[in-house]
Amino acid sequence: ESFYFVIMTPEELAQWLPMYGTEAALIKAFGIHSFETITHHFTGLMPNTGYDVYSLSVGFDGVESPFQTDFVQTAVAGGSGEAIATIELSEITATSVRMVVTPNSETALFHDGLITKEYFNELGEEAAVDLIKDNGWPLYATDDWVWIDLEANTAYKAISIAQNADGVWGPATIEDFTTLVTSINSIEDSPLAIFPNPSQGQFEIEGDNIQGASLRITDMTGKEVYSATIINKLTPIDISHVNSGLYIIEIEKDNVRSTSKFLKQ
Repeated sequence: ESFYFVIMTPEELAQWLPMYGTEAALIKAFGIHSFETITHHFTGLMPNTGYDVYSLSVGFDGVESPFQTDFVQTAVAGGSGEAIATIELSEITATSVRMVVTPNSETALFHDGLITKEYFNELGEEAAVDLIKDNGWPLYATDDWVWIDLEANTAYKAISIAQNADGVWGPATIEDFTTLVTSINSIEDSPLAIFPNPSQGQFEIEGDNIQGASLRITDMTGKEVYSATIINKLTPIDISHVNSGLYIIEIEKDNVRSTSKFLKQ
């Protein structure tokens, strides 16, 4: 004999039940399967939310018993004080930024997001904050996220707004940043060549006037995998140790940044 168990909100059950037809099929599809008594700690649940724990026993002959349910209410997070979610911005490139939003101990939930400074000014601060507040994605723990596909050389506003356990919103946190200037495949109007591209990770970068430039290679999440200072006109690179995929090559000299893409096979 064995059993399955899963925890869901009523809304989650209503969302998935039509796809699986019966509660038993849903429990077996999403549930944890065990053949012996176990203790399990469910994590990642939403605070102050009602959940149903569903369990389904299956006999040695495969016959299922009627499923059982138990209700549980998660505790209220945060406190009665001022809720604030701080913002830390790093790894800013021409098209991406890493944004870490950290709620304080008074926070029950928070929202965060980015909008361009131009749109922020068009809306006004109050409406811009409301736009983030009403984005439909409440968060409950530190949010570490890399925003990609941003516009180069563009001013942005990073915004967070937090609510305490009493449902009172705290002051918004607003941080400014500007994505870097990008000059695709050019440093001081000189052509930049990367060859072979794609390759297994060994390639060369060639260009005029790039001696002394800073070289940085990142993956698509913004994580740095290689950095160096370019010494010669022709520079050999070896990143054969990294996973296959698309990488961003950034070369910066005299506050001008060249960005190219490299495919590691």
